[in-house]
Amino acid sequence: MFRTNRNFKQTTGREFRRGVGRTTSARSRFRRSRVRGVAILEFALVVPVLLAMLIGILEFGWLIRNNLVIANATREGARAASVGRTGTATRTRITTSASPVSVVSPNGSITLEQSTDNGTNWTAWAADVSTKNGVPTGALIRVRVRSNHRQLTGFFPFLRNRVIEQFTTMRREA
Repeated sequence: MFRTNRNFKQTTGREFRRGVGRTTSARSRFRRSRVRGVAILEFALVVPVLLAMLIGILEFGWLIRNNLVIANATREGARAASVGRTGTATRTRITTSASPVSVVSPNGSITLEQSTDNGTNWTAWAADVSTKNGVPTGALIRVRVRSNHRQLTGFFPFLRNRVIEQFTTMRREA
């Protein structure tokens, strides 16, 4: 039959790991400190790059958000104008729709224009007639909104003094 050796010692595998049961020499301590020093150096080189990327994501996200807010405000204003709201009501609608972003002077502007020849020539908005605007039915209405973009951090100089401009064109309904 099968006989086992009584002197055979079972192992768990830990005995064969590096450094177990051995005394640490000065050389291995130096190696470990050098590895730690390399890790700190790599961390110091990588952190500024990661922070710049994070700030870039935030800044460009903020710019895109403001652009979308202004685009939505121009759509709201064009819709209000196309159903016959007055110029004052249209400007108020645009200002409230773009409330996080300033679109009034000195940080922005709202321009209301009309075209009776399918967009070839654009003229300033006609005067309001009582509770309706003075744009004739079937004419095109263009709402243009401009705003100065304000940065969150000011980290990227090429984003300073950036102007966001959007316009929407709709036809005046009856």
